[in-house]
Amino acid sequence: LVVLPPMLVSLWMTSQLTRSWLVIIVIHNNASQSNFARNTVKQIYKKMDRSANNTKKIVVYPGRFVNVYAPKIGVDMVVVLTRAGYHVIVPDNFVCCGVPLISNGFADEAERYAMTNTAELDKWTEEGVPVLAACPRCSLMLKQEYKELFPNVTTAGRNARNVVDACEFIAELISSGEWKPEFLKPTESLRGIYHEPCHLKAQGIGKTGLELLRMLPGLDISEADAGCCGISGSYGFKKDKYQIAMDIG
Repeated sequence: LVVLPPMLVSLWMTSQLTRSWLVIIVIHNNASQSNFARNTVKQIYKKMDRSANNTKKIVVYPGRFVNVYAPKIGVDMVVVLTRAGYHVIVPDNFVCCGVPLISNGFADEAERYAMTNTAELDKWTEEGVPVLAACPRCSLMLKQEYKELFPNVTTAGRNARNVVDACEFIAELISSGEWKPEFLKPTESLRGIYHEPCHLKAQGIGKTGLELLRMLPGLDISEADAGCCGISGSYGFKKDKYQIAMDIG
């Protein structure tokens, strides 16, 4: 297996030839396409300063999207958790949660991904080390859908309690007083809108992202009076679903 650098992958995936091929097969012509980041979360993590003498362990599961498209989210998680007093671990063995495969009919391949991830989760559950998910869709898959979709992955249910939404974990650290971060005083007030992901709602853990944002000084954040964004992973990119996604959005 030859693994190409992300920049070469992006060049190939965004080329006119590839785009034309994807449009012919399945992707709507108007659907936008993200570029791969120059480096993944896992690659950046290995080069980060981890000299802090923190003894409490925490594991980060970045998920495929954060790892290869939006690594800054994963890197920021590592920085924040380190400042909160944790020794942060980003295991190499984690792979995509398998949602894109399931959504497109590749159940056997998704089950192999589930087995790989569950083997890694087993280790941290046995050690009592929480695993934080950067993406609500990934955490729902790891916590609930593995045990529903893949009966052969026998320990998936046991690991469910050990997988935690990242915002939920950090908000609890602050609200409980375990971590008292020194927030920078903003030079100006900012206003924003928070849209709760559908897959976070499905977990029934509340509006953890909104709670965390409202802890930040100088930020006036309101909740969007809206439902599904319409994209639902790869759903909104497909020819026959693109307009439905746009109408919902």
